[in-house]
Amino acid sequence: MNTDTGKIRWLVEDEKPKPKEVIVNPPKPHCPRCDGGGSIHRSATTRAERRRMEKKGVPVLSSFYPCPECGGY
Repeated sequence: MNTDTGKIRWLVEDEKPKPKEVIVNPPKPHCPRCDGGGSIHRSATTRAERRRMEKKGVPVLSSFYPCPECGGY
């Protein structure tokens, strides 16, 4: 997932994510938090969720975060 745009991109085998991308699980189509998009805006997260994601390697100044309910964070 690109942390600037919130779009999900599928990686080819043995491909590494770019510096502004993080690896997430496939989003659930009926997730109430992200509406199946797999990402939510930074302002829609709680402080605890932001701290948890930053510890897992999501860039600090990113605009979008993986959905905590279906993205695996």
